[in-house]
Amino acid sequence: MTYDVGELDGSLTERIEMVKEVLDNAGEALITDNLTGVRWTKLLVNVAMSGLSTALDCDYGGILDDETAITAAICVMMETIKTAQALDIKMEPMQGADPAILFEIVKQDLENAKGAVRFIWDPHRNIVGSMLQDLKKGLPCEVEALNGYVEWKAGEAGVSTPVNDQVTDIIRKIQSGQARSGFSNLESITLPDVSVYFT
Repeated sequence: MTYDVGELDGSLTERIEMVKEVLDNAGEALITDNLTGVRWTKLLVNVAMSGLSTALDCDYGGILDDETAITAAICVMMETIKTAQALDIKMEPMQGADPAILFEIVKQDLENAKGAVRFIWDPHRNIVGSMLQDLKKGLPCEVEALNGYVEWKAGEAGVSTPVNDQVTDIIRKIQSGQARSGFSNLESITLPDVSVYFT
């Protein structure tokens, strides 16, 4: 197991070195000077894959294997990347790939982007979103800290995040008992033409 640790201002401090020393006993702690960027890259995964997993009641493979679901995931990723860019946050590599590259792949060809997302996430296809796991246990989930957070920060930055907002709304309704998690929720998600992300 690996951990990313660092100060929010990017400085190397004695306490971060102490945290690393402790966490190295449970895995490998990596000191980063861009903790915010690391956290936004993790957020990208959670809002797209865990968010849709929760709304659709499926594992990541269910998203990867469905053309509409994977397109929705890519839209949420694009919206998260655009929000980070508007906030001047440089996202760190994900599975060895810079999230900004996904932006360029989508711009060139959506089908290639689907292939890239499938390649990156296929080894993790059996993962079930943590929010879905919580809801199935009757526990409140982290929707406000994940998809809701992107919705909030995008609003601050003046970025439109229509697909993330729809996924967020579905999860909120599931949590409040107004809706059920299920693949039929995909029918209620309106997907834009991806060209809107480049205007």
